[in-house]
Amino acid sequence: MPLICGHYNSNAYHGKDNLHVDAGKGLPILHIGSSKNHSPNKSFHLSNLLQVPTITKHLLSVQQFFLHNNVFLEFCSYFFTVKDEATIELGV
Repeated sequence: MPLICGHYNSNAYHGKDNLHVDAGKGLPILHIGSSKNHSPNKSFHLSNLLQVPTITKHLLSVQQFFLHNNVFLEFCSYFFTVKDEATIELGV
């Protein structure tokens, strides 16, 4: 089931850090924010979202997503599921 887009909050980033990717080049961060998205069974929080306009793909730290949302990933032959750690119920 798809996630339903939720609220996104961001603020201008005035720090000196850059996001470093494959080639090691530092890419400037313009905004930092957070988001709350909903599935039929659970709400998911994403924090420390970085807006880096020169990146063309969305990147996700799977470890941070799982830690912040208390979920785990279960792999099957042709699909995977995200489950709540406390209830072992389907999260998405």
